[in-house]
Amino acid sequence: DGRVAVNGGIWPESIEAKNNVILPQAIEAISQEPNAIFFNSYMTADGALSLRSNGFRTVLLQASEPELRRRDAQRLAAEGWSNFEWFDWHQENIAELRSGGFVDYQVSAEREPSTLAAEILQVAEQSAATRG
Repeated sequence: DGRVAVNGGIWPESIEAKNNVILPQAIEAISQEPNAIFFNSYMTADGALSLRSNGFRTVLLQASEPELRRRDAQRLAAEGWSNFEWFDWHQENIAELRSGGFVDYQVSAEREPSTLAAEILQVAEQSAATRG
């Protein structure tokens, strides 16, 4: 995880630190990589713009609310934690990225992981080809 790498191998202490300090550092670091895929659950419009200026494209992994609720219940049962309280906030963030024109591709996250990975890799290869 790029956020952990730029933070000395330690997960950020708070959501605010993760989003406002570590995420910009991770974006800066990943922007310098010639061949990279950066997975993240939250992206600011400024971060997306910065990545785009370095040739990156944004792929939205889209899952329905019922599917996200199912996964959250499964995680809660198996691992004892939930982050569904952030659902509306994430949806607002996605809407902001879409309205800003930062979502270049949308793929269904409700498919087999190997199929999803192949599609993401294809997008990454296309993006890398345009980066030179």
